[in-house]
Amino acid sequence: MREDVTTPLAPAPNDAAFAPLPSSVRAFQRRGDEHAVGRAVYSSAGPDDTAIEISDLVVGPGAQANLPPERAARVLDARSGLGNAVISSRKEELSPMRPILLPAGSETVLRNDGDVPLLVRIYTVRSR
Repeated sequence: MREDVTTPLAPAPNDAAFAPLPSSVRAFQRRGDEHAVGRAVYSSAGPDDTAIEISDLVVGPGAQANLPPERAARVLDARSGLGNAVISSRKEELSPMRPILLPAGSETVLRNDGDVPLLVRIYTVRSR
């Protein structure tokens, strides 16, 4: 059995270079009937007519969450806990300090294999 690794969640950006969303938008919300909650952390216009979004997803111990296909590629960064991501039938281990690329259009299932919540930060850059 793997040991759970915990990394503290970094605070939301709040200096003048960033435009964090209001705290009411950053509240965690339950995702349907899944044992997961999510929140938007950051959203802004990016360079070259892009939009940047950062969000958090927390998956309960022994649970799973589905990420719907997205037109843009995404990066998953596990912040605490252990689990795996099944990306269009390819399985990748999720653990802190090991980001994973989700290709555009991929169906993804996140599974928490540990005894503590799995916290994943999701980075998305979309063309506008």
